[in-house]
Amino acid sequence: MSRNRPFLDDDLGWSDKGSREGIKLSPLDMVENVFDHKWIFIGVFFACVVLSVMYIALSTPVYSADALIQIEERKASTLGSLSDVSKALDIQDSPVVGEIDIVRSRTVLAQAMDTTVAQAEVSVKNRLPLVGAFLGSILPKGPSGLVAPLIDKPLWAWGGEAVEFKTFDVPDEQLGQKLELDYAGNDKWTLKDASGNEVLTGTVGTPSAAAGYTVNVQKMIARPGTEFTVQRFSTQARLEQIQKVFNVMETKRQSNIIQLAFEDADPVFASRFVNAVAAAYLESNAKRHAADSERSLAFLNAQLPVVKERVQKAEQALNDYRNKEGTIDVQGEAKMLLDESALVEKSRLEAKLVYQDLAQRFTGDQPQLVAAANKFRQLDQKSAELQGKIARLPAMQQQYLRLARDVEVNNQLYVGLLNNAQQLQIAQAGAMGNAALVDKAVPPQKPVRPKRVIVVLLGAAFGAVLGFLATQLIPLLSGSIRDPKRLESMVGIQTLGVLPISPHQLKASVTNIPRFMVSKEQSDTPLVEAMDALAHSLQYKLASTAGAKVVLVTSAVPGQGKSMISANLAYLYAEKGLKTLLIDADMRKSTIERYMQVKGNQGLAGVLQGTITPGKAITEPFENLHALPAGKHVRHMRKLLGPEKISALIDSMREEYDMIVIDSPPVLPAADAAVISRFADVTLFVARQGKVSYSEVTESVSRLSKVGTQVDGLVFNGFEPSPLRYGYYSDAYRYLDGA
Repeated sequence: MSRNRPFLDDDLGWSDKGSREGIKLSPLDMVENVFDHKWIFIGVFFACVVLSVMYIALSTPVYSADALIQIEERKASTLGSLSDVSKALDIQDSPVVGEIDIVRSRTVLAQAMDTTVAQAEVSVKNRLPLVGAFLGSILPKGPSGLVAPLIDKPLWAWGGEAVEFKTFDVPDEQLGQKLELDYAGNDKWTLKDASGNEVLTGTVGTPSAAAGYTVNVQKMIARPGTEFTVQRFSTQARLEQIQKVFNVMETKRQSNIIQLAFEDADPVFASRFVNAVAAAYLESNAKRHAADSERSLAFLNAQLPVVKERVQKAEQALNDYRNKEGTIDVQGEAKMLLDESALVEKSRLEAKLVYQDLAQRFTGDQPQLVAAANKFRQLDQKSAELQGKIARLPAMQQQYLRLARDVEVNNQLYVGLLNNAQQLQIAQAGAMGNAALVDKAVPPQKPVRPKRVIVVLLGAAFGAVLGFLATQLIPLLSGSIRDPKRLESMVGIQTLGVLPISPHQLKASVTNIPRFMVSKEQSDTPLVEAMDALAHSLQYKLASTAGAKVVLVTSAVPGQGKSMISANLAYLYAEKGLKTLLIDADMRKSTIERYMQVKGNQGLAGVLQGTITPGKAITEPFENLHALPAGKHVRHMRKLLGPEKISALIDSMREEYDMIVIDSPPVLPAADAAVISRFADVTLFVARQGKVSYSEVTESVSRLSKVGTQVDGLVFNGFEPSPLRYGYYSDAYRYLDGA
């Protein structure tokens, strides 16, 4: 009974749609991938953590030293009234404005570099490779600051070594070259050029010079045999390097306190350099204030004689007027106008002096200079308004008010100028600026980089992400099948059975236990119950077609468990009283002998060759169960599997047996299954969880369809349900629970 008929995809309900769309992962699938490949995830995770720890151990620690400087509010004018002008016009600048740029200026930094000889960069040459810096940061230090060595030999430097130069100058052609400074002990040192030639020797604390080299080692902390690498850069080149790691900022808005911070691998040098910058800035600040005070004092000294002469003339004019007119009683409105006029005129003259003072130091568009000019114009306008009011008084009172006002205003102005001049003389003598050092930099104890905890946490996070991606990528690349419902959806074929993995069957396969038939030896296991249900489903399918009794079991590739399923299905049918024939058609790699005793070596191969009759080749290993073994492996196997021979053999067996189960070869390695499947009534396709890919299954089904074979059902073998999908495969879980 042949089923060799034209085959359409619509008959099967299968297409390559699922293959084209690819495998879509749900969140649950992703979590399952992590569980399935947990050791890969753990391995990647710990590898990243170990790499992060190695990075900490191998990287050079970087230290940050900082100092705090307070900037006091600075009066823009020595006359003390411009602050009032600025407040009136809402032009209040923080005293920090501009000072940060001065601290970062080349002038200040270059002076600090010269003080600390920052142009010379020093590192330890004979540090223990790879882990030397890490050991130096964790091992205990002695009183001198040197790390106690684990091995007391001069071969390695263990940490705490330091060199401070008072002078380090080299010929221009040696700038940027790596020179070697060796410490011989007893404060003796030797300098070698990049070629290893000795160019200079000396003693700590004593200047040495020769051949364009000038070196004065101020301090050296090291054990005899320690080697240092020294590079002398030009001031500009080193300045550009320093500016990248030197930061100046206001601690918080309007705090008037700036923080100086510098990062370096040497904590002592970092603190020395910050303190040198602070000292250079404070010196520059004091000089700038002294220069301002000197200019302002000169201006005041020039104005004092003028104002004094004005006071004398005003007093003389008032006395002459009194002598001429006698005593004048000023009361009421006249008194008020006198007081107000005196106050406004004093302010106007002060504003004028302030403007003249600022004009010596600032350009015409400077905000403070513009504010002073505006203030002067406002007061000048106010003075003109008061003059208009005074003009409406009697002539005698007008003249008296003008003279009295001039005396009072000029006296107050003269006293104010005199006081300011005295204050400037005191400030100039003290050479004081408006900046003061609040906190001096000290050598930091802990590095700012690498941040060990953060690096390890980032390594762990990266390891978790990378491990997760690896667990998702592996199943995507392999395309292995884990979900029977997804397989059913992708190929459009009904799943007739989901067979759970059996520990007994697995042990028998691993240990090569001969002739282990799980349906006979472990009949109450979930696997046997699932296969029994599969046998019933097949009987139901066969019953729908008159005379149908041939079941072919195949798979895409070897190792799917098709032979185990074929043997156990045949045994279950025989156990039900049906006369059953099991044909081992996998003549290339037969495994039926694992499950039952078969005699003779002719088998199917001999029957197809005509060297033996089917009756003599068939054995009866169990009651009602007959088996036709594969027989000897022969060359040119393809010639044996002629359609006529296979058809004749199966048709002859139909008349003698109630059920015929054919263990077919896998589809992809050879064309045997495609030939044999044309003569089966029902074709089962076995797919084992995690051992075959979606593409292999779809390709196998496609090949069978091209020869007119319809796959009637899928058998999902070796199923291990995920603990995350409770209730998802209800039937499979019932089998597993023995329900």
